[in-house]
Amino acid sequence: MRAMIAPVVLLTALATTHAHAQTTPQPKSPSKATWLSVLSTVVPTAGGIGLIAVSDGTEPLQILGGVLIGLGVEIGPSVGHFYAGRTGLLLPRILASGAFAYAALDSDNWDTGEGLAIVGIAVAGATVLIDIALASDAATAWNKKHGAITAWLAPVPRDGHLALGAGVRLRF
Repeated sequence: MRAMIAPVVLLTALATTHAHAQTTPQPKSPSKATWLSVLSTVVPTAGGIGLIAVSDGTEPLQILGGVLIGLGVEIGPSVGHFYAGRTGLLLPRILASGAFAYAALDSDNWDTGEGLAIVGIAVAGATVLIDIALASDAATAWNKKHGAITAWLAPVPRDGHLALGAGVRLRF
């Protein structure tokens, strides 16, 4: 009987350790969140601009270029927030862009439509910059919420001058 209990205890301990390892959250990197947002915005947008530039009037390439630009501008800035379990300003950006585009295209007056288009581009551009700038904060917030270990380096006053100090935050 004892010979059967030992393997059962061992398997139970291994299963418990494995389950605990799976539930312990891994910290999200603030710099990775920022780079994900930057690259997910810049790469498709640049690719779309490049496709339109070399399209030579070819409609399928222009459409594909437009789609890439749209994905880069609308979704790209929020990718770092997705990594951190949030959406960032994705929904407000899509709603504002859509509303201004609809108003601009629906306008009978070219000057009014052009003005609305410029305002829409400015609003979308502002939300792009804000989303990229706040991606690292989203990762930091995720780490705080999930109790992940965070570490940092900061200047610390010491003997009348600044020295490099380190801090670690643990949450149980």
